[in-house]
Amino acid sequence: MGNGAQTDAETLDELVGQTRGPRASIIDGLRFYGNETNVKKLREYGDFQSAAYHLDILKEQGLIKKSGEEFVGRGGSSTVYRLTNLGQEVADELTDPSDQSATFSEMVGRVEQLEDEIENFREAHNEMADFVEKLDDEIEDLKQQ
Repeated sequence: MGNGAQTDAETLDELVGQTRGPRASIIDGLRFYGNETNVKKLREYGDFQSAAYHLDILKEQGLIKKSGEEFVGRGGSSTVYRLTNLGQEVADELTDPSDQSATFSEMVGRVEQLEDEIENFREAHNEMADFVEKLDDEIEDLKQQ
C-alpha cells in the first residue's frame, strides 16, 4: 500500500466494514469537529490513549489526510488530520439512520408525551397522598376509641 490512497478494500462497503471500533470513533470525531482536528482532540473524543496505529491505517485507506500541526498548549504540537472525500463517504455510511437526530416536530411530540406522563404521575401521587392521609385519620380515630 505504498501511495497512501491505495486500499485492500475493493468497495465502499468493504471500507465501511473495516472501519469499526477506534477507527470509526476517529472518523466520527473528525465529523464532530467539522471534518478536521488535531490528534489530541480525537483521543479525547474517542477516549483512547494511542491512535497512531489506527490513524496510519485510515491514512493508507485514503480516508484521512494529514493537514498540518497545531499548538495544543503545554503538550506542544499535535498533528491535524482531515477527512478526505472518500472518508466522508465512509462516515456517511457509518451513520446509521436510526442514530440520526430527531426532527424538531418529533422532539416536540416526545416532549408533549412526557409532559402528559408527568401529569399522570402527579395525579396518581396526589390520589395516593389523599388516600394515605385518609388512612392516617382512620388510624387516629381507631386509636381514640
